[in-house]
Amino acid sequence: MQIYVINNPAQSTTDYVCDSQATIDAGKTAGYTGIFSIGTESDANAILSTNQQAWLTQKASIFLVNEKIQTDEGIQWVTVDLSTQLPNTDQVYAILNVPNGDWISETGLDAAKAQFATIQQNYLTFSGLASIASWTEWPALTKLA
Repeated sequence: MQIYVINNPAQSTTDYVCDSQATIDAGKTAGYTGIFSIGTESDANAILSTNQQAWLTQKASIFLVNEKIQTDEGIQWVTVDLSTQLPNTDQVYAILNVPNGDWISETGLDAAKAQFATIQQNYLTFSGLASIASWTEWPALTKLA
């Protein structure tokens, strides 16, 4: 029996990739609910990738990047999309470190993009989307009294 378990917070459920219909049936009989499919570890990793992207898309509004702009009145911070920025090595960006809540300063577009990707990966880990779990049996579900 082989079961791959993938968190799916975008749909508020869990995905289970199982080696056979019999394994799926055993999981349902044991009380598991979620999205079941037959497949391999490769299939589970593909679902993980899809779930990661769906979660980042759903939570896109919490990932903020500000650009430091010098004006006659002083410094302003303007929210920007890194994908639309022109290549540069001297622009200062402040990136919200989700979920910590602090700001990380980076200089240059490549450095900002790398830091942004790291923050997103850390958020995926925080959200239980860093990797799949692998089971060889369905653990007993505990029921609250």
